[in-house]
Amino acid sequence: MGMVKKALMAVFALTLLSGCFVKVNTAPVGSSSGVFYSSNGGQDWSNISRLLTTEENNTFAGTNIQLLQFDPKNPDIIYAGGAEGLFYSIDAGKSWQMTLNRRGTVNAIAVHPSQSCVLLAGVSNQIYKSTDCARTWEAVLTESKSEAYITSLAADAKDPAVIYAASSSGSLYKSKDSGSSWQSAKFFNKPVRYVAVSWNNSNHLYVALDEEGLLKSVDRGLNWINTTEINSKEMRGITNFHELRFSPFDSETLYYVSDYGIVWSSDGGTTWQPLNLLTPPASAYIYSLAIGHEDEDVLYYSTIDTLYSSRDGGQSWQTKSLPTSRTLRVLRVRPGTNDILYAGAGKPIN
Repeated sequence: MGMVKKALMAVFALTLLSGCFVKVNTAPVGSSSGVFYSSNGGQDWSNISRLLTTEENNTFAGTNIQLLQFDPKNPDIIYAGGAEGLFYSIDAGKSWQMTLNRRGTVNAIAVHPSQSCVLLAGVSNQIYKSTDCARTWEAVLTESKSEAYITSLAADAKDPAVIYAASSSGSLYKSKDSGSSWQSAKFFNKPVRYVAVSWNNSNHLYVALDEEGLLKSVDRGLNWINTTEINSKEMRGITNFHELRFSPFDSETLYYVSDYGIVWSSDGGTTWQPLNLLTPPASAYIYSLAIGHEDEDVLYYSTIDTLYSSRDGGQSWQTKSLPTSRTLRVLRVRPGTNDILYAGAGKPIN
């Protein structure tokens, strides 16, 4: 039994010893936010925001969810972040527990690539670290400006001790000891919205800046080049970042979502090509993009009220209304599958 499941079993034991029986809610949840699940590529959905609790019908289905992440070693372990805290499941979303509540909005999480119980979470202007499967947390970094907030965390899959953190203050931080201590790696003149490390090359880093688009470094952050600025005239809105996704098949194949739409690159961002979408360029706000893990031609993206899916690399698309009166802020495909989708729902951005 893994350490994550051992930790959860300890919670069960304490609850049973106290004379209470833990009930996992199984009734359908008809709310507009929380986490949704589809086993058939978005044709049908169910809200799975059920908390492991002694109370009947206790859910987080009213919580805006803007972050979803799988444990890199075990896709049954899922993390969902929002304004009320961090929710996590060890049974593929059948039940959830809550942690880091009442500390601020959880905007980012990083799971150690080889040690599932070592976690980092970006909560408001702080980074918290847990070494015991989210049971306890320690603040390891606090931004000096209280109005700043941690926007993104990225663990290096090839060098697990190395983790990067981005901040709305413009700071990029780096840790070389799995997040226990941090150093300033770079200060940008714009808020940093996102940071990522190539899953196959530790030298390749990406950051997204407010109104400046996507920057890339090929020397672990020493020097940076803007990969999207050259396209800003013919691709209006491309420098307004929404999301970056790596192909699970080729680390040089990137999908970049912006106000313009979705563009893709086969050379690590040196050149970009627009993806053929049903929504014309700059006509709809695209919230999230997800890629199949068995077939790279399987793609999904969400707008304010519609899910789009393609099985031919974006040459043709099918549409489906969303399962909520709100919107799907984040879409993720379960690793190892094409059609098992998880989505975090919440209020539209605009």
